[in-house]
Amino acid sequence: MLIESTKLYVAYAHGDDEPFTRALADAVAQRAAALLRANGGTLLPAFEVLPVHALPAPAELGGVSVVLVVLPQRERGFTDVATARLEKLLEANPDPAVWEARIIPVGRSDSDGYLPPGKPLDKLQGIAVPTDLSDERAVINLTTASLINASLMLHRKTQATLFISYAHADGWALAEVLADRLAKRGYRVFRDENRDRDDMIGIPIGAETQKVIENEVLRHGFLLLLDTPGADRSRWVHAEVRTAFGFLLPILPVVVSTPESKDPKRDPPAFGRFREVRELQREVRLSTLVLGKQATDPVTREVDLAMDRIEENVLAILLEHNTCRRQLITASCERFKELAYEWSEKVPERLLYRIEKSMKSRFSPNLVKRYLVGCSPYARLLRSAVKSLCDACADGEHEEDRPPQQYRGSVLVHNAIVSTDDLVAALEGFQSVVAIRPEEIAEDVLP
Repeated sequence: MLIESTKLYVAYAHGDDEPFTRALADAVAQRAAALLRANGGTLLPAFEVLPVHALPAPAELGGVSVVLVVLPQRERGFTDVATARLEKLLEANPDPAVWEARIIPVGRSDSDGYLPPGKPLDKLQGIAVPTDLSDERAVINLTTASLINASLMLHRKTQATLFISYAHADGWALAEVLADRLAKRGYRVFRDENRDRDDMIGIPIGAETQKVIENEVLRHGFLLLLDTPGADRSRWVHAEVRTAFGFLLPILPVVVSTPESKDPKRDPPAFGRFREVRELQREVRLSTLVLGKQATDPVTREVDLAMDRIEENVLAILLEHNTCRRQLITASCERFKELAYEWSEKVPERLLYRIEKSMKSRFSPNLVKRYLVGCSPYARLLRSAVKSLCDACADGEHEEDRPPQQYRGSVLVHNAIVSTDDLVAALEGFQSVVAIRPEEIAEDVLP
């Protein structure tokens, strides 16, 4: 369920005449350690610098580890041994798209024809960095991209993407430039380029609209919300935000000011126009220069100036998000197992689990105690988590894969520091829910 051995591997072309590759690998490893310390992240418990031919076999690599490969000089290429190792990794999953987020080729930008890389990584797009490693910002950008890719992979356990949610009316130019800049920095990015006008989306006739939206958002791991004046009026954007919140996906709002001609107050509230997102208390704010449907020079300049802030926030959110989730789920699972409950997944994307244990006796041979457990890593979302848990409990009363027995109740396990008053307010109106911290889990507190 959770992979504790996730690593960032920084692999370099081996050879005495390739000092640049080892120097860049060391620089990235040092920067990764600094970024993780700065963000308090334990997402990547280890990273390793090693020659390409010493990379682990596919079975030992782990499902969500990320490999950053510093490429040799193009005219030299990889050695036969290194090529064989990379080919084994690629053969383990022959779909190149999957490896775009797991193997990240890195090459020098001042070498002609350096990127895309040569065989066997020629199907993958690489990242260009300057030969002069004194350009600290380039190394930071590269390392940040690697950590973010690893974070997304760990959260979704599949290929994961920064999903850009925006309104066509005034967010098209910003979405286009931002997607381009993110892709060049090494991220998998998704934005719907096929909307001919807002709220006219590619949903098949007769399909359930909300289900299509949920599936689309859930195929990705992080919602980058372009909070423009038009986004607040878009049913499509609001649906994407609701879905991300319902499944506890990480969200970063990029808040764009309101043109003075549209609103004398001009600036939207702190943390944006979307009430749910304001509860997260994070944002990157841009000026009105980015509004519109044309990717003009002012739009490009504004995005370029904001890129470092966007990356820093995305990384901080992902490290906090995944660390909280992992610690909370692990602690909850272990505690319930100590009480002899079986722990199984119900809807892991929503952090919903099922616990049960047999209470068989001579008089009640089929008695089973069963509860629905929800995990909530966020203090500001406790009320939403309680409601979601109750809805799921009601939906699961007659599950086909279990005997026709209702849940005895539901348990919300959280690791938030909240006051008694806030906890009472979160539970108001939901009588069958108990909200506790992992260390408080005990038989006598279950409903």
